[in-house]
Amino acid sequence: MLPLQVDVSAALRLLPITSSPAQLAVTWEPMLQWMATTVLICAALMASARLLLPRLAHTGWAAMQAEKPHHTIPVSKNVTEWVPSLIVPPLVFSDMWRLTASVVESPSNGMLLPPGAGLWTASGAILGYMLFDLGVMIGFRRVVVKSTGAAMYAQLWMHHVLSLLLWPVSLHYELGAFLVAWFLFSEVSNVPLTLRTILIKLQHANGTLFLGVSISWLVIFFVSRIIPIPLLAYVLATAASGSSPLLVKFLCYASCPIPMLLNLYWFSLMLDGARKSMAPKKAD
Repeated sequence: MLPLQVDVSAALRLLPITSSPAQLAVTWEPMLQWMATTVLICAALMASARLLLPRLAHTGWAAMQAEKPHHTIPVSKNVTEWVPSLIVPPLVFSDMWRLTASVVESPSNGMLLPPGAGLWTASGAILGYMLFDLGVMIGFRRVVVKSTGAAMYAQLWMHHVLSLLLWPVSLHYELGAFLVAWFLFSEVSNVPLTLRTILIKLQHANGTLFLGVSISWLVIFFVSRIIPIPLLAYVLATAASGSSPLLVKFLCYASCPIPMLLNLYWFSLMLDGARKSMAPKKAD
């Protein structure tokens, strides 16, 4: 899939960046184009889901409407979560693998490895989704809060805003690109998560399909988000920080632990939920 070809020169002039025109052509420009593309794809997909889900999952949709009508907008939005989870990992995989190999060879330089074109475009794709998601969260705040819960709503706001502000800065100053690459690649775990969320909201949280989706989510989450944490934390704690501006260093080192801590927190909740689901039910 090709990104939307739009003129982003006006937007680039508003940003406090110092890249040359040649550098902009392979960094910020494709990133902003992918952002615009992803926003439009998500908007079209959400509208299509709102029309098709009642027809493709008539029984589940009717049950949801009767019991929890506040899920109507959020479940249509949930479908758009497949956009970044299917697009971003393939875009960033080559860069993620290259950066990881470089880190294994020389951990002391792990924070200063330059991002490649794939990391810039993958960042645009995921940030475009986050921008769209924030728009939905603002426009339909009441039903989104009721559907996801106030705590998760606040977490999503923090996650999206920090990512939108800090990941482009990290790539521009070539500080922490290795960590950002893994954060982006971990979107692959949202493929089964999105399906699981939709099944729950459509009243299908049982049976072999739901069990298989739940197990695959747990496994993929562990492989893509938990296993890399020791290496990411080691690089963050020990690698050289270079000559980036002090504010950039502060933002990078203060924010990078957050995704790792959130992943550990979410994984603990997943394990607790799995434990409770497998516990024998007490007799009345």
